[in-house]
Amino acid sequence: SAKPSFAGVTLTAASECSGIVTISDATQSSSTTTGCLKLAGGLGVVKAAFFGGALDAAGAVNLQSGLTVAGALDLNAAADISGVATVSNTTEASNSTTAALVCSGGVAVAKKIYAGDSVRAKNSLIVDASTTGTLTIAPNASTTDFTLTFPAAVGSAGQVLRAADGAG
Repeated sequence: SAKPSFAGVTLTAASECSGIVTISDATQSSSTTTGCLKLAGGLGVVKAAFFGGALDAAGAVNLQSGLTVAGALDLNAAADISGVATVSNTTEASNSTTAALVCSGGVAVAKKIYAGDSVRAKNSLIVDASTTGTLTIAPNASTTDFTLTFPAAVGSAGQVLRAADGAG
């Protein structure tokens, strides 16, 4: 059966369509006032929506549920994460550019850091406290020996190395 065709139709009251509505105009959108469908009010969608091109939002985007990203996620501003952030990639760290999480800048941590394996500092590992610093090595039950290697200058010029029992 032939489908009705309407050109230049203006609806001034609430309207309802019970079938699929197809708009064949292919005008690209680059703002809120361009494109083949322009809405003066909001858009409410009950079920899933699929966008075949880019999705740009001029205002804030509020998600009521989770966000799944199938491709790369580029954040060009600060990100505030109030929950636990988990990186599930398991790439072993082998240098400053190969790991599951790579930061181009510094990392500031307000509380404790836990590493499940080893920690490596390429240049310096500094314990900085107001008057004294403590480096504690807490072995597990199967560890019997530790080797600490210090450069020859450590222990000179007023620096003191002491064992946990206070012996020098």
